[in-house]
Amino acid sequence: MATPFPSVASAEAISNLFPRTVDGITAAVAAAKEKATAALQTIYSIPEAERTFGNTALQADHAMAVFSTTSSIMSVVKSTSVEKEMRDAASKAVVELSEFSIDNFQTNRTLFKAFEFVANKKAEMAKAVAAAASEESGSRRSYWMGDTMDSFLRNGLGLPDAEFDKAVELKKAISKLSTEFDRNIAEDKTCVEFSEEELKGVPPSVLGGITRDEKTGTFQCKMDYPTFFGIMRNCEVAETRKKMAIAFDQRAYPVNIPVLHSVIAKRHQLASLLGFASYAEYDLASKMAKSPATAKQFVEGLIPKLQQKWEKEYEVLKQN
Repeated sequence: MATPFPSVASAEAISNLFPRTVDGITAAVAAAKEKATAALQTIYSIPEAERTFGNTALQADHAMAVFSTTSSIMSVVKSTSVEKEMRDAASKAVVELSEFSIDNFQTNRTLFKAFEFVANKKAEMAKAVAAAASEESGSRRSYWMGDTMDSFLRNGLGLPDAEFDKAVELKKAISKLSTEFDRNIAEDKTCVEFSEEELKGVPPSVLGGITRDEKTGTFQCKMDYPTFFGIMRNCEVAETRKKMAIAFDQRAYPVNIPVLHSVIAKRHQLASLLGFASYAEYDLASKMAKSPATAKQFVEGLIPKLQQKWEKEYEVLKQN
């Protein structure tokens, strides 16, 4: 089967994937939604007798993957564009695409029933495994199908209508708040002033990109990645690195505090609605750890090992 993704054989081709105007963002979002809708309509139109893993599950997966590419592109524009108008438009696009994904992929009852029909066709699944290039790839396909069905259920498709509608509402609210949280960080204007001496060790290539006050000669260090990492990785002055680290971690404070509280509250509501004790339990159910207890055990097991390594490295630092 031909790849559903556009060709990106060169740097220019990759660059062309990113819109350069607000109209370009609008057009890209419309095209992504139109393409996804067409793919889903094709899946819906397949008679049950003809429904297979290939023409249903695989096609839906391709449609989701292509659609998510546009979402990822908009996220990059939202976080990196130098034009506020573009960042704002991309932020709105991210929310719009997320809501479309929730409605048409994550909580789509029609699509869920189509997947459920394929999953329940034992003969079809057995045939898919047998036709796979190897037993391992066939096993992966069966695993993927089971994981996808679990994902549908985690998104609320096993709930009664009223609770399902509430779950969808919460997922959209969380998505919107998360985008707002990220946007506040991207728009943060935090700036820390340092003298040339305080930036000892930072290469000219980094210093050249930092605005310098004409009167005082101090460098106006913002929290953009090139400036932050350029200082943190090269500056020989510990106090400078400390100030940058604190300022970086406090981006969008205090404006993001109410946003964070809302996200935490709605995540807990969603998890409870779906039958989980906490959002951590809900989130980890689809991860390798599977539970907060396992994740906690893993982290706590690392602490003494890392402490030993830190003590050895600290001794080396003291010697040098």
